[in-house]
Amino acid sequence: MQAARMPMTLLCAAALALPAAGAAAPALYMNNLAPFIYTDGGVRRGVIYEQLEQMARRGGSAYDITPLPFNRLVAQLDSAPDTLAVMWRLPENEARYQWIAKLFEDKMVLAVRNGSRFDISSAQAAATLRIGVVLGSPAEVIARRLNFAHIEATASAESNARKLALGRIDAWIAVPAVIAEGQAAIGGAMADLRLGDKIADVSLYLSCSRRCDGVDLGRWRAAAEQMRKDGSRERILRRYRYQPP
Repeated sequence: MQAARMPMTLLCAAALALPAAGAAAPALYMNNLAPFIYTDGGVRRGVIYEQLEQMARRGGSAYDITPLPFNRLVAQLDSAPDTLAVMWRLPENEARYQWIAKLFEDKMVLAVRNGSRFDISSAQAAATLRIGVVLGSPAEVIARRLNFAHIEATASAESNARKLALGRIDAWIAVPAVIAEGQAAIGGAMADLRLGDKIADVSLYLSCSRRCDGVDLGRWRAAAEQMRKDGSRERILRRYRYQPP
């Protein structure tokens, strides 16, 4: 899979609203992070992208996906309350959004180079290691919550994979799917790494701000429920070889 390569407000955000009659399709802003969204042979794909595409189609929505850097995404969401967003649901942002439909769930883990002797059996055991995270990601939020002493935030999973391979960080925090994509981006493999046990559960939701009164949330909830009942969501997850924890 070829990918064009996710503290309080969290990554992988998308923003959309239903257009007025005759208006141009609204933009859907989404952080560009494989395997959630990526480009393969000029075609956009992704385990979250395809769920959103189906949900919007079933709900009768037209939209245009426009990937943006995370900070610009946050600015869009803060400035336009009647938008929807794909957000990681964590205690740190629980009260900030309305949570519409779960799209993805996984575990956050520590990864180190295979053959290293670093103890990653728990967050406490790894507390003094140099830890790599993606800036603004749930990994960064969780690393700070768990009081890791040395946190280094970078712009991408690929950057963390490269820093880990070069020994510039001791461990990397992410979900396994993102770790695999980062490894692939630098020509590495999962066999080059050793993964620790879960340090936190994470879930990715379609959400909106507490003030999104102009959005028909019932339409999106109904589309998500239809996809769950008819197996469409499960088929998308299987297509990306994803198994929920």
